[in-house]
Amino acid sequence: MPGIDVFDGIIMTSVLGGMNPRTVKTALGYGAGARLVHFGAHCTHFIASHDGSYVDGKPVPFKDQYPEFERELDISVRILLDGPVPDDLAEILGLGSYASRTSRSTRASRRSSSPTPAAAG
Repeated sequence: MPGIDVFDGIIMTSVLGGMNPRTVKTALGYGAGARLVHFGAHCTHFIASHDGSYVDGKPVPFKDQYPEFERELDISVRILLDGPVPDDLAEILGLGSYASRTSRSTRASRRSSSPTPAAAG
């Protein structure tokens, strides 16, 4: 519909590989570009390391029930309160200028290819 812009986003879940700068860059470049990058709350390291189920009436973390769940922990999202910023997070945060450039060129491209009201007749 003319005059209405629809924006998308991406959630960095462990299913999508956790913090993945390539996925974010791809999402920013599609159409009008993603406007939201969400670091999936359920896929944080804290939640993934504590999530589990009851076994014999006692809570047992998935990481202790299923050895393959360790991979989930390896790619879970970690936002540190101190120390160095992880490389993947730094790269994703640096994509803000890429998103801004991509968005401006997409809008300009759409404007130049849209018919003017007079031409639309």
